[in-house]
Amino acid sequence: MIDILKDEKSSWEKLKESNVPVLIYGMGNGADKIIDIMNRKNIEICGVMASDEFVRGQSFRGFT
Repeated sequence: MIDILKDEKSSWEKLKESNVPVLIYGMGNGADKIIDIMNRKNIEICGVMASDEFVRGQSFRGFT
């Protein structure tokens, strides 16, 4: 079982290799941590979104 897991790609690797846009939902501490990891791993983020009640007129980490 362990040998099988060694050959599996991480979620980060799968995201980096995918051809789909990567969006982050949320603008809190968790989103900050995920964006930091994605930046270190050179995973492009196309945008950030959250509920309208929270973000109307706001920006987060360079995204509106």
